[in-house]
Amino acid sequence: MTVSKALIIDEPWISKILNGEKDWEIRSTEASHRGVFGLIRKGSGQVVGVANLSSVSGPYDSEGLEQFFGHHHVGADVYENPDYKWRYAWQLKGIKQLEKPVNYRHRNGAVTWTNLDIDGVSFD
Repeated sequence: MTVSKALIIDEPWISKILNGEKDWEIRSTEASHRGVFGLIRKGSGQVVGVANLSSVSGPYDSEGLEQFFGHHHVGADVYENPDYKWRYAWQLKGIKQLEKPVNYRHRNGAVTWTNLDIDGVSFD
């Protein structure tokens, strides 16, 4: 499988995705990308999994986020904050943790997505 881009995700969210607890990544904007991408644990310099971004829904108000808690695991103590701006659900399918993380070169300025420059690595 060829993966050319990856999403940078902070803890505890990346672990919840890889452990199967969460299949929605909540973000502040919609995403145009659809399809398979790498999952990067923020600050690790490694691709630790792959997933398929199947669709994006939202924006959700607090009631909607409460209704779908089982998908995103963001607590009301977080999303009830008046400054909370993450209200779009990036819906993930086919989430797979890699048996062995793959190092990548992090490009300056990459905050959400990064293009991958990895040759000869299989994500199957």
